[in-house]
Amino acid sequence: MSGLTCGLLWPNSNILDQESQRDFELIAKNGKRFRCHKAVLAAKSPVLARMLESNCEETRGNAYRLDLCEDGPMRTSQTFWEMFEVAHKYKIEWLGEAIESLFLKQTYEWMDIGVAVKLFVHTLKVEGNGQLKWKAIKVIKSKPNELMPSATFDQLWRNEPDTAKEIFRLGMMMSIG
Repeated sequence: MSGLTCGLLWPNSNILDQESQRDFELIAKNGKRFRCHKAVLAAKSPVLARMLESNCEETRGNAYRLDLCEDGPMRTSQTFWEMFEVAHKYKIEWLGEAIESLFLKQTYEWMDIGVAVKLFVHTLKVEGNGQLKWKAIKVIKSKPNELMPSATFDQLWRNEPDTAKEIFRLGMMMSIG
């Protein structure tokens, strides 16, 4: 999980990669800890910056528990989806962009149908995600037998039927390239 290290932000700065210089921890759901720098978190996320400026429990304890899924070696599409949600929730643009790039590069087989549905819904709410939208549709179209039994799609069908119908419409219109 070195993607959360600060060396990615400033690759030529050794001090940022020195474990002993990191003054804050992000804690995954399974308890795994990722040491980082408060200053970098604050610079990259306005939401985390406000939290770090306050006198809250997380700031006093120099740790924040991320609500992430940890179901293995951090390689599932569901785990990356949850990290994508965290990136958008806390406005960590570099992390969101990195995960979006990862989604676009992965095979259709790698992505869970539920994640593809969630990505599609996300693209309807955020401008400039055309490639991600079509990736989600291609994944959905490549797994026709998985869509209807999907709990995520079932929930979408009940709560947002027009969006669910749009998935069908777009899936019917396009062919996998």
